[in-house]
Amino acid sequence: MTSELQMMKKLQGQKRIADRTREIVGRHGQVEESTAAVAAENAWPAAQCTLRQATHDDAAQIAEIFNKEAQASACPQIFRAKPIKQSDVRDILRRCQRDRMPFVVAMPLEEDMMDPSKWPKNSERAYREYVEFKKSHPSPPAPVAGAAFVSDARLGLLGSSCPGSRHNALVRIVVHPEYRRQQYGTALLDRVLLSLTPYHRSIIDYEWKPAKSPGIYEQLAVQNERQYTRIYMEMFCFGKHQPDYTWRASMLKTFNFKEAAYLEDAVLTAPGCGNRWLDLSLWQLEAQSPVAIKERNQGNAALLYMPEQLQRD
Repeated sequence: MTSELQMMKKLQGQKRIADRTREIVGRHGQVEESTAAVAAENAWPAAQCTLRQATHDDAAQIAEIFNKEAQASACPQIFRAKPIKQSDVRDILRRCQRDRMPFVVAMPLEEDMMDPSKWPKNSERAYREYVEFKKSHPSPPAPVAGAAFVSDARLGLLGSSCPGSRHNALVRIVVHPEYRRQQYGTALLDRVLLSLTPYHRSIIDYEWKPAKSPGIYEQLAVQNERQYTRIYMEMFCFGKHQPDYTWRASMLKTFNFKEAAYLEDAVLTAPGCGNRWLDLSLWQLEAQSPVAIKERNQGNAALLYMPEQLQRD
């Protein structure tokens, strides 16, 4: 074999090795990209907030959030001619408690330094001094970043709750402008749905402080006093092409809500807010099958899950 043939054969061998190496490296890169994509898809989102049952002490901050929403220039979700007062919020709180409906608030997540487990070892003395200091210097109320509550889906002939819709619920969520697009609204909706439908499984991580109201925030929705078949949410917008519609619709779809109706020019903003017409988008979620609803009093089913004042009428 001549030296030229030997050289050509050697070069061909090196080329085959290089091609094989590139093939292996390429496959390895595809595996890494696929693994990274799966990891990103399975990442558990987290909202840096604490959720708990709303109390009357939250009324002032909740009223402020509601008023800011009513005064919003872009796609307000609350319409009211007069400012919302603390007493208005307390009325909602009392109604939710009476009718066994959730009312939840979200607060920015903060380290609980009163928890001894958060302190390093051999710091018992410093911890005791901190506890004594906090007793004499109480902290201001934690800021409320948002609120969510449940109300009747529709009203009856005389403006009170419609007994025929006692197994339907309307969810309202409002987040303070400073905390928008930070998963607070998602966390609030997630926690409310845990109380309304046995089908829901949490899709976001947050801290939940157990509530003291039995029959509203039970670990299993079927253990709550109120049982629902349909859950509704309303969205007001200037059109489906607007960003405010897009991101809200995306969030609702994440929770398996479906748009049930879209009404153009359905509402007019309050006087002093521009007198602009907004569209109404109605979203619906199946909480459970109607056949799963068991009326405790078959002889007078209308008395079940009905506000007390209606039972007396």
